[in-house]
Amino acid sequence: MDLWVFDNDGTLYNDSGTQKNFMEIFSEYSASLLGVPAQEAPAQLVLLKDKWNTEFSVIALMKEFGVDYSEVVNNTYLKIDFEKCNVPKFDPVRKRALDNILEKKIVFTNNPSVFARRVLSYAGLESCFSDFVGMEEANFFGKPDLRAFKIVEARHRECSRIIFCDDSLKNLDAAHQLGWTTILYKPIGVDSETGGKHLVVSSFDGIKGLF
Repeated sequence: MDLWVFDNDGTLYNDSGTQKNFMEIFSEYSASLLGVPAQEAPAQLVLLKDKWNTEFSVIALMKEFGVDYSEVVNNTYLKIDFEKCNVPKFDPVRKRALDNILEKKIVFTNNPSVFARRVLSYAGLESCFSDFVGMEEANFFGKPDLRAFKIVEARHRECSRIIFCDDSLKNLDAAHQLGWTTILYKPIGVDSETGGKHLVVSSFDGIKGLF
C-alpha cells in the first residue's frame, strides 16, 4: 500500500501571504513576551534559537518562557486572516489532482496541525487527507529531523512505499535517506536548485502521472 505525504505551506497552497501576515502577528506576540519593541523581536529570537539550539522560534519561546504550545498557536497562527492573505477559497487544480490519487494521503508540516486543517478547509482541500502530522504530533522535532519522518512511518506502518511531495530540498533529502520516493514541487517561475535524486513537478496536474 502506498502512502502519499504532502507538505502544506508552499506546496498545497501558496503561503506568501500567510507567511507575511504570520510574521507581523508573531513579531507582536513575541515582543510582548520579550518585553521589547516589535522591530527588535526578530534579533532577540535569533539569540533565543541559538540559546535553545533550535531553528524554530516557537519552540525557543516555549522553552524560554514556559508557555504552552497551544497558547502560542492560538495567539499567532489562528489569527491569520486567509482572505487578507489571498488564499483561494477553492483550488480546482489541486483538488482534482488529489482526488485522482486513490491511495492514502496525509499532510506533514512543521506548522501546527490545527493550522494546516484550518487553511486547507478554507481552500477546500482538508477532506482529501486522512491524517495531519504537525509539530506537536512529531514531538516537536520537525522536518528535516529524521525523527519526525520516522514518526510518520510509525503512524502508518501498513504502508510499504511512501511518496513525499515538498517544496524544500533539505526536507526531501532527509526523506530520501529513509528510502522515501521524493517529489520536488517547483511552481513555474520559481527559481530553485533541483538536484538529481528527486522527481520534479511544476504543477499538481503532473503528480499522479509520475507513477
